[in-house]
Amino acid sequence: MSKLISSIIVAGAVLLTASATQAQAQTVCAARDGLVAQLDKKYQETPQAIGVTGSGGLVELLANKDGTTWTIIVSAVASNGEIHSCLLASGKDWNVLTPILTGPVI
Repeated sequence: MSKLISSIIVAGAVLLTASATQAQAQTVCAARDGLVAQLDKKYQETPQAIGVTGSGGLVELLANKDGTTWTIIVSAVASNGEIHSCLLASGKDWNVLTPILTGPVI
């Protein structure tokens, strides 16, 4: 397992431990395609936002259409070339904010 994957797993464990009770905290990692398919099947969650970390990892927000559930995963390429993802956080009642424009209107 590469250093990047190990770092992601540790970061995920820290975030989960900090944001959940000890009974609920558990790191879930799997091949990205399988994890995303499971989230779609079980919760109808699909990717809604994406970003790249400073170390090259991929952070994704998945949510269902009505926002009742959401999940944040982080993915990286393993040494064998496969993309592995770890669940960082999940919850309910996701809301998309409407951007508030400031400054002069062009």
